[in-house]
Amino acid sequence: MVFPHKRGDILSFRLSTLPTEGPHKEDRPSTGILGSTVHVSEAELVSYLRRAEVAENASSLFRCPVHENRRGSGVYVEPDSASRSVCGCELHNIHLQVFPNVVRGTLLLPSGEALRDLPVVDRDWREFIGRASQKTTGANRSNG
Repeated sequence: MVFPHKRGDILSFRLSTLPTEGPHKEDRPSTGILGSTVHVSEAELVSYLRRAEVAENASSLFRCPVHENRRGSGVYVEPDSASRSVCGCELHNIHLQVFPNVVRGTLLLPSGEALRDLPVVDRDWREFIGRASQKTTGANRSNG
């Protein structure tokens, strides 16, 4: 099945009236897409995304304490303590590590906090990394 909509389409949904559990209290399951109501430009879309939930430090990402993983790298929150879904964050720096079957990232937040050893699961980032790491032939090299 091909998703018939594209970036910038604003869709209307038929939302479920069933109550939801935390931390995703604001999320309601859809029972179907009613259709696209309007399309916004890339500049408008970026404006909407910048007004969405954004955090400047680790604890604001989930509105609860964030703990270092003592058995390795990375961070976690207690599942029942989060009162907010994962949101966007502004970055001061990003460091990506590419391993044979996984990509991991470290993010530096405006607060100076670093979120280390995060799995990169975003499709666009993974495709970008895949294209960037493909072997290419330079202007001064032969294909043979």
